[in-house]
Parts: sequence; C-alpha cells; structure tokens
Amino acid sequence: MAGVRILAVVVLVQWIPLSSGSCESGMFGDSCSHFCHCGTSCDETTGACSGDCDTGWRKAGGLCQKQNIALDKTTSTTSGSLFSWPASQAVDGDSDIRGEDRTCFHAATSPSDWTVDLGRDFQLYDIRIYSRRAFYSRNANSNIYLNNDSSSICSTLPGQSNTPNPTDVTCNGTGRYVTIRKLGPGGREGYDSALSICEVEIYVCGPRIFGVNCDVFCHCLDPTCDRLSGLCPGDCRPGWQGQRCDTACRSTTYGINCNKTCAERKCSASSSSCDRHTGACDTGCLPGWTEDDCTQECSNGRYGVSCSSLCSNRHCAGNSSCDHVTGSCDLGCQAGWMGVDCKEACDSSHYGPGCLGVCSSRHCAGNSSCDSPGTCDSGCLTGWTRDDCTVSVFCPPGRYGSGCTEFCSSRNCKTSTSVCDVTGSCPDGCREGWQNADCRITCQSGRYGSNCSKSCDSRHCQTAPVSCDHVTGACGAGCQEGWIGADCIQRCKPGRYGPDCTRCGHCDVTCNIGDGRCPGECLDGFTGDRCDEDVRVSPVTSGVIGGAVAVVVMLLLIGGLTICLLKSGRLKWISSSDTGVRNTDSGGTGEIPSHANTSGTNEQDYTELSEVTREREEKSQYDVIQNKVYENNQM
Repeated sequence: MAGVRILAVVVLVQWIPLSSGSCESGMFGDSCSHFCHCGTSCDETTGACSGDCDTGWRKAGGLCQKQNIALDKTTSTTSGSLFSWPASQAVDGDSDIRGEDRTCFHAATSPSDWTVDLGRDFQLYDIRIYSRRAFYSRNANSNIYLNNDSSSICSTLPGQSNTPNPTDVTCNGTGRYVTIRKLGPGGREGYDSALSICEVEIYVCGPRIFGVNCDVFCHCLDPTCDRLSGLCPGDCRPGWQGQRCDTACRSTTYGINCNKTCAERKCSASSSSCDRHTGACDTGCLPGWTEDDCTQECSNGRYGVSCSSLCSNRHCAGNSSCDHVTGSCDLGCQAGWMGVDCKEACDSSHYGPGCLGVCSSRHCAGNSSCDSPGTCDSGCLTGWTRDDCTVSVFCPPGRYGSGCTEFCSSRNCKTSTSVCDVTGSCPDGCREGWQNADCRITCQSGRYGSNCSKSCDSRHCQTAPVSCDHVTGACGAGCQEGWIGADCIQRCKPGRYGPDCTRCGHCDVTCNIGDGRCPGECLDGFTGDRCDEDVRVSPVTSGVIGGAVAVVVMLLLIGGLTICLLKSGRLKWISSSDTGVRNTDSGGTGEIPSHANTSGTNEQDYTELSEVTREREEKSQYDVIQNKVYENNQM
C-alpha cells in the first residue's frame, strides 16, 4: 500500500505542470477534462476542493473524486424485511446508525441477504457499511459477493466486537451486483442473527482517477484506468503516451498515443504551433483542409479556406468535379464566367467560357448586345457565322452570305458585272429602287431612287400621287409649275418658268417661275404681262426701207457728181451723131445706162462708184444679221 501511495504522488507531480489554464467553472486539469464535484471552488489545475463535496462524493487527499455509486440504486432481498425496514433504506443516503426504522434495513428471517444493482459493471475497491448502533454483531462475519456468485467471496466483515462502525472493507473486483449474505439459524428463531444495515456506500474513483484515495490522474482514452496501478486498458488520451499514459507527447507529435506527426498537417504557415493534444494550427488551415489539426479534406460539397465555399455556387460546364482545395471545374466554366472555380463573372467587354471571347472581335449585324455567350442578337454580318459571328465563311463562286445560301445573280447592282465577295456587296451601288449592301431590299414606303436616297415627299407632283414608284418616283399627272423631270424634283433654272421651264420674256428681272409674269418692267421693244410681245420694226421691213434710202442717196450722189463734172468740163455730153451710136431715151429719169460711154468719164471713175454702192449693200445685209443674232440671244 505504501508503494501505491508513492506512485500516486509521483504521477500527480508529473501531471500538474501539464494542466492547461482558464477552464470553465467547475472544471479543472489537463485539457480541463475533469469535474470538481465540489461546486465551483476547486483549483483549476490540481482540482483541490476547499469546501464540501457534492452529494454522493467523498473527499480524500483534498479532492472530491470518490463517488458512492450505490446511492439510490435498486435493492432487493430474498429474506424479506421486518415490518417497515425495507432494503432500499440502506442506499437512501441517510447513514444514521441509531437504528430507527425510517433509515435502516432489517431482514425478516435468517439466513438473510441484501443486494444492490449498480446498473452496470464497475471496478470496485472500497465498500463502507453502516450497522445499527449496538447491533453490529448481526452483520459480523457477513460475506460480500459480486454478481450473485456465491462461490467467490469478494470480502468478509470482521467478527470482532470492537470493529469500527462504519466498517470499511476492500472488495477488489469488477461487477454490477453487490450482495451481502449472513448465515445463521433458520426461521423466526434466527431473528437476532438477521442482517440489520443502515447504509451501504460503494466507492469508485471519478473518470481517469486512480489510487486508494482517488487522488492520482491517469490519461487513458477509456475513462477508467486500474484503480490501484493506473494502467490503461487501451489507448491513451490525445497528448499522452506510455503504459500508464503519463508521458506527454514530444513537440513533433500529437494525438492519441502521440501517433500523429505535426509535419503532416496542412497548416497555413510552416511556423504554426502544434498542440500535443489536438495538433491544432494556431495560424489556421490551408485552403481545402479543416479540423483543428488541418488534416481533414473539405467534404459535403465544400472547398477553399475553412471549407467555406459551396461547390453548388460555382458555374461549371457539365457535370464537373469539385476540387476540395480550389473548387476548380475540370470541364471548364459556363459561358460568361471565369476563374479557377468559375465564380467570377465576365466584364462588359468579354464573354464566353472563361471570358476568352472579346465582344469587339465579333462581326454582328447592327448594334448587338454582348451577353454571356456573346450571341449576336441582331445576327451576323454577311460572310460570318456561328452564334457569336466569329467564324468566316468562304463561299463557292456565285454564292455569298452566311452559310453561302445567297446567289450573286439575285442582287440588284448598278452593273451586272459587279464583284461578288463573301458579303455580296455591290461596289458600284444599287440600281434605282434597291438598297442594302447587297441590293436585295426594295426601298421602303416613302423612298425611291438609287440606294433609296430620295424621299417621295420631296417631289412636286401636279396632284397628290396615290403611290410612289420605288424605282423612278415618277409623277403620273406631271409636275407642278416650275418643276421638271419624271419625279418632279428638278427646279427650273433662273429665267425659265412653267411645267416645261419655258424661257422668260424680256423682263428687267427674272420672271415668276410659275406663270412667267414679269414683276418689273419690260426691256425696250417689248410689252405684255410676260414682256414677250415684240413691238420693234421687223428686220425685213427695216432692210427694205434702209435699201431704198440707200438707193436714193446713191442716185443723189451720182447726180451731184455728174453736175460737178459737167461744170468743170471734165464731163461732156456727146450727141448720137458724133458717136454713131443710137441714142437711148432714158425716159427723163436722168439715169445713165450701164452700157453707155460717158464723155469725160474713165473706167476708174466708174469703178469707184461701184465700190461705194457695194459697200452700202453689204452694210444693209450686216444690219439684218445683227438683228437675228440679237433675237437668238434673247431666246
């Protein structure tokens, strides 16, 4: 027994420095795993109680770690009980030994017995029995059995009359049922030899406590260690190792029996501490790992730092796996998402799986939006295909467009020899009445002409047209005054008027474009509202008058010249008798026949007169020509 006590002291001394601090109220010891059993007043390191123990616990060695497991348990007897002395009163917690029937059990016959059911197997050692005062002899020499095995006696009460009351006995064994049996004469004659017990207390040490006084701590994984030696029936608690589980783990190991290595943990920092009990990383775990020692992979559809991310929140393509560290999608991301775990949305300039598509690199028709898949909602430009219009189409000769479904010959280009590339566009433009790059669309209502560039509303038709030809835009009823052309959009030039752009009259300013009236005065020689009535002498009349005047003048000149010549003697009259030429009667006109010879007049004189006459005639013709030129300029 002395050796056991020494061992208890050594183990207690080893344990005290290893106790952790700051336990909850009512707890103490290594990892704060022990209960004080004396309220909240025990030392959180040693467990020493300064006050009384809780009900059912007994103080020994300063600790309240001895528990009475018989208290209020189920009892029985095969010998019956005397009057109002039932078997249950031996475990009611009242140890009064005065012998009153309210506190003690008294068997009715002899031999007699008393049994308590502890509820489960316990490793037993201490039993304390309270006998009625002055009647100890009735319990003396009684045998104690475990598990109703009468062939194996666990302990025997002393028979001496001076035995202390209460009496402590040792029953070192394991059992659930504890029976006290007293032999004696049978029947009523043995009344005085029947059991008379006031209280039975059966003590065991608290969890992971051993020693005679239950004041030494063991660190077994199983709560019960050997009552005397402290040997553990199985593994040691985390942080401890050795046969008695009384040796702490080294700094590089932790856990049950110190069988885990600190280096195998997944701490966020290599310098992290390593708690010898739990292996906890004071810096936390790397992404994808959890538990105190960071050795457990994320599970239940989680990943990342502290396993806080849900796999279900990703945007993976297909039935993708979920890496417990990164959450990566092995099949890639859905359109519109990127990142290792496909949880980052594309910005406004990118689209598609992994956001690899560039919105500006598409070939959409019109002002298309750019959603997650990058689909061109307005379709593709000619020559491009796929939803995002990024695949070029190479068409065979004579075809063009998306899928090469359009025929070059169906276009309405200005010239039939226009080049036909993949877009089908007409480089020289469209024929009248057609529009779009490939000239396949007729002008919309209200438009006509080349590339539908003209508006039907801009025409000046004589009457409001019922329709507008998309090709010519022609006005069937003609144009309003002052406008010409098939579509009546050409305005008359200045100086012209009316539906046929007739030349204005001889106005001093431009005439009215509608009816040709002159807003001002007419030029000289013209009159009328339009200044188109010519009041000048006609060129023919003027020519005749001018010619007559010229002849008269010429004759007068000739007569005057003749008279002068006669007076000067340079010209003489010659009689017919002198020349032998027949006289020709001029009829008194004074004209000289063209064939007559005039005395005193030579050929040179005649020639000069002829030149004068010719000049006058030519001058008259020139005036006629000038008048005609003037008329033409006025047209």
